Amino acid sequence: MKTILSEFDWSSVKINDVFKVNSGPAGTKIRNEAQTEFYQFGAKLCGDTKIFYNGKEIDFYSGSVLYIPKESRTDIDYHKTIINRGESICIFFASDIPLPPEPILIKCDNCKINDMFAELNEAFNRANSNFFDYIGYFYNILSGLNKILVDKVTLKTDAMPEVINYMEECLENSYIDFKFITQELNISYDSFRHRFKEVYNISPLQYYHRLKTNYIKTLIRENRYSLSEIAHMTGFSEFNYFSRFFKKNAGITLSDYKRQIGIY
Repeated sequence: MKTILSEFDWSSVKINDVFKVNSGPAGTKIRNEAQTEFYQFGAKLCGDTKIFYNGKEIDFYSGSVLYIPKESRTDIDYHKTIINRGESICIFFASDIPLPPEPILIKCDNCKINDMFAELNEAFNRANSNFFDYIGYFYNILSGLNKILVDKVTLKTDAMPEVINYMEECLENSYIDFKFITQELNISYDSFRHRFKEVYNISPLQYYHRLKTNYIKTLIRENRYSLSEIAHMTGFSEFNYFSRFFKKNAGITLSDYKRQIGIY
């Protein structure tokens, strides 16, 4: 994914149409025929749509961009259901060089990609516009999307150990400041949460709670501190909250866990 856009020669792209479209009300089902001449990019400005493309289900939600390949046949199973009414900007374009053959959903969250689509839409539909007026906007979009995909892979491969180290440093705190992490990574919290969950299959907070629960277990096994002392050492000002936290995340009460490991 990290070079899915930059791997292709976009210099041969010819934009056919750029337009804004409003979806129908929630529950509307729409049957589409796959385009045989044009590739598509769609930016979801608001709303949510469930896309079904040749057996693949795609959640096309607000703040995301969807790439749809052109097809050599029109009988491909391509339809959608409106979940929440919304608005999108679509680009139909041709390319002399084959582009990715499968749909790609790019989670843009709170980035400026939607604004770029809006600028392209305005330039393309301007009465006196020409190729050089709007093609620059298209390349800005491609550059922005490629950066998002590269950053996603970078976060997976480079930044995750740093994130986990930060979580471990906060195990004795009463809370963890995820805003600090996102500021350090220069991304929105929504982006951080989505990308973290893609790697670990749980949210950052759930992962932190798991680390904290294991740390509490370690302190109990050492048998050097009372449960009240451990609660204070791990940032809990109220013992009842400490007890509820442990039961929720460990699936067992504090007293039962002590008995389980042979501490009475």
